[in-house]
Formats: sequence, C-alpha cells, structure tokens
Amino acid sequence: MKLDKGLPIPLYHQVIEILENKITNGEWKVGDQLPTENELAKHFSISNITVKRAVHELVDKGLLYRQRGKGTFVAPQFKEAEMYKLLSFGSEKEYPHQTIKFSIEEAGEEAAKWLNISNIDKVINLSRLKMDGNKPVGVEHIYLNYQLCPTVTQESMENQLIYDALKAENIKLGRTKIDFSALNASDAEVELLNIEKGTPLISIQRTTLTEKDQVIEFSRFLLCQDHAQYSIEFSF
Repeated sequence: MKLDKGLPIPLYHQVIEILENKITNGEWKVGDQLPTENELAKHFSISNITVKRAVHELVDKGLLYRQRGKGTFVAPQFKEAEMYKLLSFGSEKEYPHQTIKFSIEEAGEEAAKWLNISNIDKVINLSRLKMDGNKPVGVEHIYLNYQLCPTVTQESMENQLIYDALKAENIKLGRTKIDFSALNASDAEVELLNIEKGTPLISIQRTTLTEKDQVIEFSRFLLCQDHAQYSIEFSF
C-alpha cells in the first residue's frame, strides 16, 4: 500500500482506491476489521484528516461500516431490497420484526395531530426493529387509532405485517401516503441500531387511511443507508 505524492491525484483519492481494491479483490473480507485511522495514517505517512476523509467516503459508498466503540469493518455486499418488503408490504419471514414496545395510551399532542384525533383519545403505540438476519437494519415507530382497531393486540401484531393485522380485523384500508427524507441518527437510533451518532438514515413517514378516509395509522420508519440499495417498482 503506497501513495504517489507526485501524482496530481489527491491523496485521499489514492487512499480510497487502495482500500477499495483490497475489498473488491477479496484481500479484506466481509466483517474484517480495518486498521485504525491512526495506523493507516502512519502507514501512508499522511495526516489523520486525510485518512478520515477517505474512510468516510467508503462508508458512504457502503463498502465499510462503523461500529460504535469497536472500529471500522468491511460491509456486506450490497443487495437490492424492494422497498415494499421493508415497509411492511412484503415477507415477514425475509425481514422479521422484533417488538420493543407495545402500549395503549393517550395520544398526546403529536400523535393526535398525525391521526386527526383529540389529545386524550387512545392510540396503540408500537415500536419494533426490522431485522436482516441478526442485524437490525431499521426501526419503526407506529401509532394506530385505537378507536378504529380496538381488537388489535400485541400478539396479533407479533408475527404479522401491519396491514395484514388490520385486514385480519376486517378493517378496510383505502389509501396511503409515504414521504421520504434524510436525517442523521440521534442517540435513540445509535442505541437501537448499534451505529454511530450522526450516521445518515433514510426516514420514511407513512399515513394510512381507511376506505372512509379516516386516518388509522401513522408510522415513521428509519432505515440504515449502509445496509442496502432500495428500489420501488410501479405497474400501470
């Protein structure tokens, strides 16, 4: 691993190319831990800032990932995962959930606004991790209008997707609206997803209405960007 400081190519670009080659040619395998940034800087005889920039770009490309308190590792190969599967439209077996909260409580100001109900109306507050094998790849926070689905229980949600559970209660769904944005991981996501604070996440907000145009569900789904590429396909 050598840099050519006489080339007009920025040093961090050269570092990226060297590290990426080690990954793509199999010298560094999935799950292998990289040398520390200090060690890489010493090896290349360059500044820590230059190494940090190169590593950061490889994390953004999905070739590396960081684990808080442990270090930087070679990421699994990208796989394309249809967005609908991760958004609770697809296979629970392929992307199972792990429930971390289920409660029936007063809506409060924020949930009341989302569900178009009063602050003291009841909601089902459900939070769960979306898993890919043993790795959490997203966290889903769901609020359901309890008045519209009073027979829904934690058990009925445990091994079912949200829409399947609602349909099982003979609730007729009408339409849904999905909004996408990007944000950085907060302390809560750091703890749940075992990622570093500030890690980029995809935020997906979903509002679902019944066929009578009553808001029955509001959910916010936060996905790790370094896990997969996502695509949406529409048929007309």
